[in-house]
Amino acid sequence: MVLRRCLKIVDELSKRNIHVQDNPCSFCRICSKTLSHLMFECDFHFMVLTRLISSFQNFYLRPTISQDLEHNRGFSVAKNLKSSTLFILNAIIYFLGTERNNRRFNSSVVFTATLSNKISRAIKRVSPK
Repeated sequence: MVLRRCLKIVDELSKRNIHVQDNPCSFCRICSKTLSHLMFECDFHFMVLTRLISSFQNFYLRPTISQDLEHNRGFSVAKNLKSSTLFILNAIIYFLGTERNNRRFNSSVVFTATLSNKISRAIKRVSPK
């Protein structure tokens, strides 16, 4: 949904002539909620990403989700490592969406380290031994 730009975010809705109030990002409370901001331009998102996949710290600028996937395709390593990285990226996106909803509707806040650990535990639970 992210790559197809189907997420119902303010910038995507405005392209369809649906105007909604532009609230700040649920994580940093500074920037507007655009798709590019939510997919790793946000400090919170990028910190979670780099805690779980440290190779993204080597980027000069923060990557977009499509650059993340392209970076994963460019690995000259075993196929199972590529699959693992793709699985981790998907888990990060899922848990960030869940955390955004929790912050917005349940008024609960989780820090980057806590969320990273939660994602890591979930990945370990479902990965083969």
